[in-house]
Amino acid sequence: MTPLGPAVLDERWLELCPVVLFRQRPDLSFEYISLKIHEWTGVPADEWLRNAGFLEQLIHPPDAGAYLQHVGQVKRVSEGQVQFRLRHRDTGQLTALTETRRAIPGPRGNGGFEGSWTQIPLDYFEAPWRDTYNALAIGASHEFNNKLTAIVSLSDLFMCDVGPAHPMAAGLGTMRSTAYGISEVLHQLAAHYFAETGRRELIDLNTTVRSVAALLRRCVSSRIEIECTLHPGPLPVTVDAVWLQRVLLMLAVSAAARTVEAAMLTFKTSGGSHGAATLESKNTGDRSPVANRDRAACAFREAERFAAAHGGGFEEAGGRITVAVPLADLDAPLPTNSTA
Repeated sequence: MTPLGPAVLDERWLELCPVVLFRQRPDLSFEYISLKIHEWTGVPADEWLRNAGFLEQLIHPPDAGAYLQHVGQVKRVSEGQVQFRLRHRDTGQLTALTETRRAIPGPRGNGGFEGSWTQIPLDYFEAPWRDTYNALAIGASHEFNNKLTAIVSLSDLFMCDVGPAHPMAAGLGTMRSTAYGISEVLHQLAAHYFAETGRRELIDLNTTVRSVAALLRRCVSSRIEIECTLHPGPLPVTVDAVWLQRVLLMLAVSAAARTVEAAMLTFKTSGGSHGAATLESKNTGDRSPVANRDRAACAFREAERFAAAHGGGFEEAGGRITVAVPLADLDAPLPTNSTA
């Protein structure tokens, strides 16, 4: 009896596998390809079987070199893995995939290839560039801040020389206040960027939310209106304050980025057994920018992690996102600082 192997698997069984499978002949033409390929590329599986050239046509050009290298490597070492993107023939939409491939020995040498495709977050490919861009942006911000400091200093000097009655005094004052305001924002952004998580402290949730909202008003698009509706009394919580600020900023920026028209982002705080910070999002098109949960959204994952690490909860429903943590017992000793 011939052992059950890749070459004799029932195609219906392949479609039920938890991964998306394919098989290729030694010349890289497809012997089998999953029906899923139609959804990803707009090209039916039977067309792929007739013309393997679709892969060359529809693979995202920046990934083509790495993919061809991967295929060549498998021919030499028998197995390998690569990440790449396929483009939909009609819409141009990209699907990010991980391909795990291995060579199948045949009676006369290379008997072909088999492997699997699994979907990965599309922004995986952007992460290295974003890290590089962040480093460049911080460097540019530092240089820009130095120039602003010079403007503020020179404005002070000239204002002292000309006196308050001089015709240029008002203009110099506007120049100084504008430069100082921009420099203040850059300092705040740099402080958020370089701050380290891992230290828990007693804070007022209202104060933190108010501070985050103030920074967002000065940094996000002017089409986004930021509002605060705060609990009337203090909300003492013992949390990693740096982590909380990052979570709130990530959620707000994520919501703002999903809007295409003017929008309203409202921060609300509430009390009880827990202190809760809620972000509500509304836009003029009546389409909630945070209604559909995106599993690849780092902001949601980070909010869930934060809430779990602090014994609280995270909820997303429609245009409302809530992060809640237990209110602090002011009579109890503070916990020992530790990395959450």
